[in-house]
Amino acid sequence: MHIFFVINPAAGKTDQSKFLLEKIHNIMVDHAYPYTAYVTKYPGDGEQAVREAAAATEEDILFVACGGDGTLNEVVNGAAGFKNALVTHFPCGSGNDFIRTFGQNGSAFYHMEKLLWEGSEQTLDLIECNGRYCLNIFSSGLDARVAYDMKKFKRLPLVSGSNAYILSLILNFFKPLTKKCRVTVDGQSWEGEYIIIVAANGSYYGGGFHPVPEANPGDGQLEFLLVKKLSRWKVAGAISYYKQGRYKEKMQYFQRFSGKTMLIEAEKPITQNLDGEISFEKSIKVSLSDQKIRFWIPSGNRQIWPENRSAAQNTGADRQKQLT
Repeated sequence: MHIFFVINPAAGKTDQSKFLLEKIHNIMVDHAYPYTAYVTKYPGDGEQAVREAAAATEEDILFVACGGDGTLNEVVNGAAGFKNALVTHFPCGSGNDFIRTFGQNGSAFYHMEKLLWEGSEQTLDLIECNGRYCLNIFSSGLDARVAYDMKKFKRLPLVSGSNAYILSLILNFFKPLTKKCRVTVDGQSWEGEYIIIVAANGSYYGGGFHPVPEANPGDGQLEFLLVKKLSRWKVAGAISYYKQGRYKEKMQYFQRFSGKTMLIEAEKPITQNLDGEISFEKSIKVSLSDQKIRFWIPSGNRQIWPENRSAAQNTGADRQKQLT
């Protein structure tokens, strides 16, 4: 098995590529193991590099996304559809939200040696949206507009990912909050005005927002949460419940579904956020993809085993044999 590091120099507040290249070199030399380290040059470059590397061999390749959730999203989109591709995340972005799904704030993912040489493989679900994939969360409306404007704040000194989200939220609070649209979930349709529409595979995003705690990327379904139109003075309270995953306490603010497909249709383009990838569409289909992703989870973080389907795993000992 080959290990392929995808390093995003734009992730986080400062360029960490030099530090990462040195760290990776030292670890891989200590283990006498061959590897590739690729520093991305522009948005989408990492996705293309992963796709080309996976297509060039039938050998298993572990792709390590060295960056934030956006870098992980690029790697996932490059790896999707390749049976020989495994993906994991060495977090060095401003949010690093997806790995929190595995408990303890994803702490074991931050230890590169443990990440590479210990753990197990798990098959995870993917969200598919208008031909793109994401591992974590799709959102549209206010939340996506906030994500679009976050980059204005993320590189400011002393501004964390969570604070950048809050500052962007304040900025967008003074703009129109809703758009009228038609929403269909697994064949059930209705029309309304919504502040936020979310399809969750993972359970954290936006620098620590935790809207649907029960979202499980290994259970074969998506979790949908819609924030209804509210007066401005109620929005802050609704967002607080939304952030903490306490929507059940204020169901008058929310609509909640579990399912596999959601269609959003609007007269004017609405903003959508697919794990940090922003676009503007009038018709958006969000579904549980037929494609799955082989994801490597270090020991020390909880597994997300589905109750309704079996998933083969390689133990750390098995993989150590592959790596020696």
